[in-house]
Amino acid sequence: MIRGTLKSLVAVMAASVALASAAQAGGYGRGSANLDPLMDDGTQFSTSFTYVSPNRGMSTVQPLGAPAAIPAGLITPTAGLAALGATGNAAAKYTEAYTVFGGTAAMDVVGPTRCAGTFAQPFGAKADYGWTRLMSGVSTTTSSEMSTMEFGMTCAYKAEVGKGNLYLLGGVFYQTIDYEEARAFGFGSILGGGDIAMDDGSVGYRAGIGYTIPEIALKASLIYRSQVDHEMAGIVRNPAFPGGSVTAFANASTPQSVKLSVQTGVAPGWLVFGSVEWADWSVLQQVQVYANPGQLAAVAVPLAGVTVDAFFRDGWTVSGGVAHKFNDSFSGLASLTWDRGTSTGRSSFSDTWTISAGGSYTINENASIRAGLAYSFLDSITEVNTAGHTIGYGRDYSIGGGLSLSVKF
Repeated sequence: MIRGTLKSLVAVMAASVALASAAQAGGYGRGSANLDPLMDDGTQFSTSFTYVSPNRGMSTVQPLGAPAAIPAGLITPTAGLAALGATGNAAAKYTEAYTVFGGTAAMDVVGPTRCAGTFAQPFGAKADYGWTRLMSGVSTTTSSEMSTMEFGMTCAYKAEVGKGNLYLLGGVFYQTIDYEEARAFGFGSILGGGDIAMDDGSVGYRAGIGYTIPEIALKASLIYRSQVDHEMAGIVRNPAFPGGSVTAFANASTPQSVKLSVQTGVAPGWLVFGSVEWADWSVLQQVQVYANPGQLAAVAVPLAGVTVDAFFRDGWTVSGGVAHKFNDSFSGLASLTWDRGTSTGRSSFSDTWTISAGGSYTINENASIRAGLAYSFLDSITEVNTAGHTIGYGRDYSIGGGLSLSVKF
């Protein structure tokens, strides 16, 4: 029967599709809370770990006013930069590997109501430019990193409708955000730059609806996650400032999103699935950093050149694939994901295609281990930054791998 494939195939599918998303999600997206256990039964605990290694570097650079683009591999340190320790060429990879953790604990609460506590790392970005952008003249930023954590509680109310079960979902979460950026002091101070370190925590919510028909392994959900507004506070260090630093603030938002997921059995041991997600990345444009009142003036003033530039457009992610149960212990799947790049020509966030494959081993009726691999193709793209410099990026790639453990009582 198709019904017998539901539990094991749903588990491996959720793990592998999540891996594909983490390997190359749109904008700064990395991973979402696992809410699948809310449409199951019994007490469940699951945890996941994903490692992603993107490979992105500049291919060409055309400084403002230059007659033609220059291959980035030919741009080497000037004598002054070499004396400071600069090495290599401007075509060096600048994207940094990162990890994504997740966890869910779900249980029945009262009657048909079920709740889950979740941990996720929904957004992030990490780059180490080193000397490459200094050598090319396009930026004074040497490294940057943004990280988030989400602690959530979501509940679902189940009602029998037709041949299946209808679920109404809702909950809240607390999201933290940390941002750090390093700039070369000898050059950044000329533009009013310096080091930035800011953080904040704020509350958001999610709501949704789900429907399952176990007899045909049908499962569908529509989940909305709210925008989260952050009033970030921290410090900007710059030798040009009195005392070398100022306390500062900035207002930034992470996007609202809507995701539709559907799967169904098509034959004994076989499932097909797909999802479409929209994320309001256009909410993130240019984030201006301000010095607090009393730092450089009696009132808050914008710090010249101290901005975080995204200039994103909305993101769309479409995924589909097939899963198969080989026997009582082993299941597997393969999927293809397309993500429309969020770049408006002001960043390197191009379209991507991700191929992923995963497998699940059922230890016993209460425990299973899942693993997956993903390979992303990053399309070529051209960026014109705020200073007017043009940077070309070739076709690059990203690879990732993940593990997940699930226990049920």
